[in-house]
Amino acid sequence: WHPTQHYLAVTFDDDLKTGLEVYSFNTTTKALTKTSEDYLQSCGSTVSWNSTGSYLVVGKSETAEQLRMYAFNTNTG
Repeated sequence: WHPTQHYLAVTFDDDLKTGLEVYSFNTTTKALTKTSEDYLQSCGSTVSWNSTGSYLVVGKSETAEQLRMYAFNTNTG
């Protein structure tokens, strides 16, 4: 969860694609809406926001540890 509790980041791996998705969370209706996505070469094993929510990091573990960092704008998702 984003520090504001208004965004949720998840990694996924299905038969067709692997990636990262970010959803906005409406606290009134409890609805999730996908706001962004990125496809990865392999599934991330962990996701974490920095303390201000400005960056999201995806960690992957294959033959070597890998990190991918994304800048995140809460005004645009």
